[in-house]
Amino acid sequence: MYHLSWLGGNFARKEVYEHMPGATTQLRQIRDSLGVTQETVARRTRSIGLRTYIRAEGGDRVTYDTANQILEAINSFLAEANRPSVTLDDLGLTLY
Repeated sequence: MYHLSWLGGNFARKEVYEHMPGATTQLRQIRDSLGVTQETVARRTRSIGLRTYIRAEGGDRVTYDTANQILEAINSFLAEANRPSVTLDDLGLTLY
């Protein structure tokens, strides 16, 4: 999927990743309820790239460090929304 944005007087085409549009994981449900994109969550982490985040949300195995970075990012968005924090188990991630 592509998103067009206005950049320097021209439209720039940017690829937008949304992994497994039919599948809904716990992490995706939480992210969707917050109204943030996969890219926004990935940027909120210390060092996770967008593709790694997409894979994690899609059910691929991730390291404990990656899972914790995602958890911290999600909990920061929840805190901003005055919602209770979640645990690693609540995200439903698959760990190595």
